[in-house]
Amino acid sequence: MTTRIQKATISLLGQYLESVKQLAGLSREIERNVSLAYTVTSTLSEASAGTGSGRGQVEPAVVALIVLLDDLGKEAEQLTAKRNFVKELIDSIDEKSRKQFSLVLHLRYISGLTFEEIAEELEMSVRHIHRLHLEAVDYIASVI
Repeated sequence: MTTRIQKATISLLGQYLESVKQLAGLSREIERNVSLAYTVTSTLSEASAGTGSGRGQVEPAVVALIVLLDDLGKEAEQLTAKRNFVKELIDSIDEKSRKQFSLVLHLRYISGLTFEEIAEELEMSVRHIHRLHLEAVDYIASVI
């Protein structure tokens, strides 16, 4: 049975893959909004060229998109920092006796493999991988 500390540590480690997924989504959203900014700007600029009245519409739309892109950029920075923290935490396990901990955590939380896939990759039993995983989680919990 896992303890509260183990669950919290597992949750922390799980944030790596979650942040990678969220960063991918943010990247797509930023690309859509940049494309939209170009479309809005050119459409409203063309409209203003014909009548002269579109300029008042262009500036607020562009400002709103700039604010949105700035917010998305800040969120991306926070997710990147969280992802980097987890990776550095796993990579910091450098003692020879703890190399298996680092490997199991890397395969589980950075590569996203299941316990069964890790066992196959390392040619160990699934039970042994589970045991190594909990020992690694305990070790991480003790150093943070």
